[in-house]
Amino acid sequence: CLRLSYDGSAIATTGEDSSVKVWSRSGMLRSTIAQMSHPVYCVAWSPDCEHLLFACDRKLHLKSIQAGQRSSEWKAHDGIILQVDWSPVNNLILSGSEDCRYKIWDAYGRLLFTSAPLEHVVTSVAWSPNGDRLAYACHDSTVSVVNFFAGEDPEPPVVQTVKLKGLPLNTLLFCNQDKI
Repeated sequence: CLRLSYDGSAIATTGEDSSVKVWSRSGMLRSTIAQMSHPVYCVAWSPDCEHLLFACDRKLHLKSIQAGQRSSEWKAHDGIILQVDWSPVNNLILSGSEDCRYKIWDAYGRLLFTSAPLEHVVTSVAWSPNGDRLAYACHDSTVSVVNFFAGEDPEPPVVQTVKLKGLPLNTLLFCNQDKI
């Protein structure tokens, strides 16, 4: 996984080598933030670009890019976490997992919402640019967009679900408020 910081000054990478690294835009390694015991499939920058959120196995980890700062971790899912996103607008964290759920967290790791079990593994998640919608992709190649802050119901209404042809998506990205 590769993510450019919101201010464009750095790149974070993770992968099968179980490491979390920060690079300059020119490709120079700045630091290895963490070396984990399992592959790290996803990473997201905090809105202030001072912390990295990454998933290893079933846990989410929040770590400062500055050495010597306190870090936190919490068990987030019952399956391997495949994707995370952190909205710079609403400061909420979104995670998707092999447990067929997506979850929403605050920046302190407090669970705010858990989806009902879906039929397939959640392979990707993303916040819309203004933070009022989220999208998730499942292993059956469906993409769903949820208007998260629209209603009072415990389960946000699905705005639209599209079944794509081909392989499951590993990454979702909103191009603008209305296009993924």
